[in-house]
Amino acid sequence: MNNLMAKIKTFDYKQFALQHGEKIGLGVVGLIAFLCLGMTHWTSDFSGTPEGLDKKSEDVKKKLEANRWPEAAKKDFLPLLEAENELTRVVAEVDLPKFEWTREMSPKLYPRQLPAGECDWIPVSELYAFTGKMPMAVAAPMSAADAVIDEPEVKKPAKSSKKGGKKNEKNDAEDLMKGAMPGMMAAQGMGGFGVSNSSEKARGVRFNVVVGIVNVQQQYKQLRKALHLDFPHQAKARLEYVDFKIQRQRAVPGPDHWTGPWKDVSTDTSIEVLTNEASDFDPEIVSLNYTNPVFTSPLPHRLDEDWEPAQVVHPKVPTLTEDEQDKQDLDLRALSEAAGDEEGAGVRRGGFRRAQKDASQMRDSVMGREGGMKDYETIRTKMGPMSGAAGGSRGGMPGMGGAMPGMGGPMAGMGGAMAGMRGAMAGMRGGMPGMGGAMAGMRGGMAGMGGMGSNYMGPGVGGADGGADLLMFRYFDFDVEPGECYRYRVQLIVENPSYGDPFVAPSSVAEGEFRETPWSSPSTAIAVEKDVDFALVKVRPNGADLNVVQFDPDAGTLLNDTLPVKFGSYVGMAKKKTLHLELAPPDLKEEEVKFSSKDVMLDSASISELSAAAEADLKLTRKQKSDLFKNGDLELAVTLNRFGEIVELDSGSKQDLKSALDKVEDEREPYLDIEKYRKKVKKDAKEAEKEQKKSKGRRGRGRRGKNPMKSSSPATMMMPSGGGFGTGGAMPGMTPPSTGKSKRGSSSGGY
Repeated sequence: MNNLMAKIKTFDYKQFALQHGEKIGLGVVGLIAFLCLGMTHWTSDFSGTPEGLDKKSEDVKKKLEANRWPEAAKKDFLPLLEAENELTRVVAEVDLPKFEWTREMSPKLYPRQLPAGECDWIPVSELYAFTGKMPMAVAAPMSAADAVIDEPEVKKPAKSSKKGGKKNEKNDAEDLMKGAMPGMMAAQGMGGFGVSNSSEKARGVRFNVVVGIVNVQQQYKQLRKALHLDFPHQAKARLEYVDFKIQRQRAVPGPDHWTGPWKDVSTDTSIEVLTNEASDFDPEIVSLNYTNPVFTSPLPHRLDEDWEPAQVVHPKVPTLTEDEQDKQDLDLRALSEAAGDEEGAGVRRGGFRRAQKDASQMRDSVMGREGGMKDYETIRTKMGPMSGAAGGSRGGMPGMGGAMPGMGGPMAGMGGAMAGMRGAMAGMRGGMPGMGGAMAGMRGGMAGMGGMGSNYMGPGVGGADGGADLLMFRYFDFDVEPGECYRYRVQLIVENPSYGDPFVAPSSVAEGEFRETPWSSPSTAIAVEKDVDFALVKVRPNGADLNVVQFDPDAGTLLNDTLPVKFGSYVGMAKKKTLHLELAPPDLKEEEVKFSSKDVMLDSASISELSAAAEADLKLTRKQKSDLFKNGDLELAVTLNRFGEIVELDSGSKQDLKSALDKVEDEREPYLDIEKYRKKVKKDAKEAEKEQKKSKGRRGRGRRGKNPMKSSSPATMMMPSGGGFGTGGAMPGMTPPSTGKSKRGSSSGGY
């Protein structure tokens, strides 16, 4: 036994498997094959024959042929379904009582609802920044002289095209008179309303415009998801923007220009300019569907030309045609007059709501007042024909749109008479457009409320009702320095839709009255235009003569003259009599103005003669040589700008200044012969006034009726409970106490 165990332990299994493994495998295969053969049945259990199978099939066939369809059973399947018979039944009116459920549904004791959670807030996106300068209309102090006829205000001049040549002065004069004469006629029935008071002056302002978009439809989806709402319209009613913050970053020298800190921009500055300085607003050039009264700044009235859409409208927001602006302006004026006074003391006035009215508030005021819709329709009907007959005048002063007893019959606003000074001019369009398509329900005469349906205003009115996917953010930064480069970012402030709601999870969702969106991505960078451009004219022993083009901050127009500048002096002159353009009232004459800049004259030099070697190399003729010295092509001056950079001025600087000189020429061209035309218009206006024996009406504004969206409330603010937002701007909790140059008529659809 011991020997057996020892052999087992010492047995070489691997060697055995190598030597005899194939034998073992073949034996196993053979055993399996033998078992399979032994278990196989080699005989069939079927006992029939082919003849029997054939006979059986014949018997089944005879049985089926003998089995006829009983007539009683056949009637249950007739008539057969045919397309002709079924068509009549399908298109026949449904018998509703057959499907009516008359039993009362069993209401649930508790509604199935999940607690509200924290919402994801959508930030402003795709910020663009643009820059420009303009002559902004500001209110001029009224004086005793304003009680008499004054000069009419002239239309904004159209751009002259260098390709098409200069504007024809004769035609320009004819256009001016065509705009004035309808006013003379209207003045006969309105006590001189066709004549302008000196109620506006120009002030030059430089600005940056920041535009962006808010995907409001995406925000509705986020609200619906967070609050577990059943329908999308419930989310729209829960979204309320109350204010915004804006920060600015200044470019610094170095390889990375954007290492400087972000600094808060005080929105008070912009709102102060729009509310207390700007005499009026220019009409909005996009539909109100795409605007929000809190974060879409109104357009301050400019006296030179119309706003360029590419500078104040986001590329993704479509603009309006001129006809659309006219119709929408008419709707807004009628709505403003029907609504009456401004919103009550309970209205939250954050952001640009401090500078402009909210069309949705006016709409609710009209719809919520008995007879309000009827008043609106009456006012609009009266305004419509007069506005169209005014030669381009678009409505008048809100609050004066009804019948004017003793004033020559029913007058809509001041549109008929105010055409006197503006006529067909584009500057008369007034009001906030963007209401034409949105208020189509009104004009369509919908039953019941005359078209004042829930969608008539569109989503831009308060951003709460309508179908626009985007809302446009727009901000004017008036506190910018020439030559500096900036970029911006924005944050919106919204009401907490779950504030004080006990059914939330977690409990922090109900805390805090406001929520803030994330900061937007930085805008595109923008460098502010210089106020002064100059070129070398002639070198002097102690300095040089420079041809200077300067933006006048007092009048908002361009100054141009040749100034002698001494070494070490600033490029400028305290008093210089030169041609000066005033836009309100229009005047082009020589008077003393001030040229100033922060550029310093350092040095200048000229060549009195060329060396023989230079003459030989250049191969100049006598005339060419004489022209070089005569034209100053061999003179050079050096200046130092406000950033400490050396700027060289040579003969090529004259060509660099040409574009600035062209702007001066284009700006002044429409006013070259304005004096004689002004005198003629003034004379006709006085003759028309003499015919008014019973008129006691107050003089209207020459430009057009006041924009109905401009708020008359002061731009003050009150600190809400819990403090403000740290921006120096509007406070959401407060109670009451808004460039390039383009012609109108941009096609709908934007760019």
